[in-house]
Amino acid sequence: AVGAIEWISILEKACVLVTLAYLLTRTRLFPDLRKTRLSAREQSIAALVFLIMGFAEVAITVQQNQAGAALSPMNLRIIAVAAAGLLSGPWVGLLIGVAVTIMATTTQWGAGMPAPIGISMVMAGLLAGGLRQLRPALAIRPEIGFIAGFVASSFRDSLNLILDPGKFVGVPFAFEAAVLQGLSVALILLVVRQACDQEAESRAAAMAEVKAL
Repeated sequence: AVGAIEWISILEKACVLVTLAYLLTRTRLFPDLRKTRLSAREQSIAALVFLIMGFAEVAITVQQNQAGAALSPMNLRIIAVAAAGLLSGPWVGLLIGVAVTIMATTTQWGAGMPAPIGISMVMAGLLAGGLRQLRPALAIRPEIGFIAGFVASSFRDSLNLILDPGKFVGVPFAFEAAVLQGLSVALILLVVRQACDQEAESRAAAMAEVKAL
């Protein structure tokens, strides 16, 4: 069962998600995340935002460890990789996948690059980014975000079971974590999509007013 400290951790991570989704959609850093390709500047900003998400996971995990809390099922690094690929393309997805792997292996697992983390995060970033590049309208759908987050989390835990059984967290915890990761990525895409729709409606209304003059 998830204890009080773990629930506090999940709430902290949820606040990070909401804040970063706000940055992506309400600060006009991006003109339209639904367009086929993002500019280099937009990709750089996206990479920075998702790197912040990864560092937030590190900070909250350190806080948890100091409090003697159990492992939280919600993992912002996995969420960051899936969302980065779906919103920004394969290169940003790859960059975030490599970055969060380094964060995980140097802050939690000691030196080295454990295969389950590295393989799952890099592949998740690349595959989600590939979908963004091939089908941008599909990639931004919240249900696709849920699938991406769920699969990325499940794939990592499956690799742990196969390659490093000592670090496998158990089926119930792994399923709970996968659902949380999926819902979190879906939430980011839902917020982004709603913001893009509102922006499109505002532009259409402005154009209609101009034509009426």
